[in-house]
Amino acid sequence: MSSSGSDPTERYRQLLGVALEAVIADHAPHDDPPNDDHGLRGSSAVVTAFGAAVSAGPDNGSAWVMLDSRERDPAKLLGAVMAWAVRAEVTDLRIISDEASPTLARRAAEWDLAVTTWVRSGRSVTQLLPAPLDPVRDPDPRHLEFGEIITAAGATLFIEHGVVTGEVRGLEVCRVVDDAQGMARLEVGVGANDRLTFSMLYEGEPVEVSLRRVVGEVTAHRSVGARRHPLNQLAKERFLRWYLTQSPELVDAVHLEPVPGPVPRSGLMEATACSAVGRDRDGRSLLLVCSVGIDLDLVPYAIDARLREASIDRSVDMGEYQPESHRLVIAVPSRDLIALQTDLAARISGRDQWAEPELIGVDWPDS
Repeated sequence: MSSSGSDPTERYRQLLGVALEAVIADHAPHDDPPNDDHGLRGSSAVVTAFGAAVSAGPDNGSAWVMLDSRERDPAKLLGAVMAWAVRAEVTDLRIISDEASPTLARRAAEWDLAVTTWVRSGRSVTQLLPAPLDPVRDPDPRHLEFGEIITAAGATLFIEHGVVTGEVRGLEVCRVVDDAQGMARLEVGVGANDRLTFSMLYEGEPVEVSLRRVVGEVTAHRSVGARRHPLNQLAKERFLRWYLTQSPELVDAVHLEPVPGPVPRSGLMEATACSAVGRDRDGRSLLLVCSVGIDLDLVPYAIDARLREASIDRSVDMGEYQPESHRLVIAVPSRDLIALQTDLAARISGRDQWAEPELIGVDWPDS
């Protein structure tokens, strides 16, 4: 491969391509996995949006890719990899990363084509096996004591991966934390920096008063049809989820309630899909996954959300399930519904008691 390009990212991915060609050459003759080249030996790597790839072509169906995960979790690149693989008519795919990512391995195993994941160390690769989702984490009982304050101020109490927060239409406006002395306290604000600034500006003000003020301001801006404002541009996927809980008929549901995602978000600024559960008009259990924009991580996220939901018994809260009719509905604004996402959703492997995934566009008059 030529490395004459001036763009540093382009040059780095060209080097990844060279490394990928070397891995294929090193491992093709051996019996240890990967134990043959599947027609790839001697093929040239191409630079891609996710790193580099070598494909034997549609007549063969085999391909290897090497991820450029310098700045992102390798699992966040899976959607782009699978989009490329579907377009290239790949049936046997090997994904190599410099970082061991259990999330990547788990999500990669849930497609209707053969996908394996590998970790590279120099020119050696070791297969990474799928790992289960982490157990659901319970919140600190001391933190739950702030629940009444949160709801009395007009926010919605939401617990995600053991963290107690208050939300307004999908946007976090407060969080319970432990201070340096280990004492639990409720901090008000949108994100860690905002909470710190807020505490300095309104030091001494009762937290209930501060929280009510923030709830009112966020509600005013986070309303359907409101003018564009930073408060309605953050966590737009969660704003859509809130909107659909208010109008569940838009996704053929009669009831929806938000639930935590399968893995924690890295922070408030991370735009990632989100989930809700409920029932459709025929009484079937429904898992809703929401996203806004062209999000190639959407379908891999939905895979994990389905795995998480399959491990939870909600019959205590929601009545008896009809186990043969669980539905996975992936919802995006109609303007963001593209054929590629539909193709990816159709390639998720079947799972007992779950119907085929459905990808739908909804009319959402957001800012």
